[in-house]
Amino acid sequence: MKASVLINNYNYQNYIDECLSSVLNQDYNNIEIVLFDDASTDDSLNVVKKYLTKIHLLENQNPKAKFNSHNQHNAIIKAFEKSTGDIIFLLDSDDYFMPSKVKEIMRLYETLPHVNSIQDTIITQIGKEKIISDYLSVNRNFNPLDFVLKTNLIFCLGPQTSGLSFRRHYFSSLLKSYNFNVPFIWPDIQFGRKALFENMAIVIKKPLTVRRIHDSNDSLKLKKEMSVFLDQYTIWFNEYFKTTVNLNYKIKSKLSVVFKTSLYFIKKGDLISIKRLFSKFKL
Repeated sequence: MKASVLINNYNYQNYIDECLSSVLNQDYNNIEIVLFDDASTDDSLNVVKKYLTKIHLLENQNPKAKFNSHNQHNAIIKAFEKSTGDIIFLLDSDDYFMPSKVKEIMRLYETLPHVNSIQDTIITQIGKEKIISDYLSVNRNFNPLDFVLKTNLIFCLGPQTSGLSFRRHYFSSLLKSYNFNVPFIWPDIQFGRKALFENMAIVIKKPLTVRRIHDSNDSLKLKKEMSVFLDQYTIWFNEYFKTTVNLNYKIKSKLSVVFKTSLYFIKKGDLISIKRLFSKFKL
């Protein structure tokens, strides 16, 4: 099977070299790289030039959208249209893959024909410090949709953009379902979480992706408006799954959140998830 790695870049000249090198040095040979540069104003394209014989480069010549989430969606669509792979990997240009990632993920797709999305655990890198993420959905018996409907909570449910991969036909359908009316709900949620909620995905525990945290991350800016994000997540979730849950857990006390979630996992006999929950809230 052929793997397509779709990379979106905007002004990440300091990271794009390591990002591309990490894909080109994979242990898997049948890989194509499609990089969409979203009209960078820094030196990104000069850095990319040395890779032109090894990648497909697309440059955005059109006016950009108001919201960066919409710009990322456009980048993913344009790169996907250029790609030809059976399996689609997403990668932000300030992140990078571990050397065996593509090989290990592709092997899983071959052995798990019923799975349409495989998502791996993220290593978060802040400066020189690296922290391994811990997701509730690592447990294959864990039903993310049931969890959200029963607890009205959405944390620890899967990786960011660079930890996502999809079968081509399934990803094509996800692209068509994108909701532009909730700009705080980025493509990684609209694609990755939807796959989890539809029981089409698994999250593997092994960390195969490194996600950088730095001053230019949009996710850091998002934390300042977390309540708005949760309100829009509620709108997005309810519209797609025809429900009426309130997912803004910021209006609830930490103790009530922990109690409600612990009770859910106690009923499931899932002590591992309780441990992850307590780690999440530093209890």
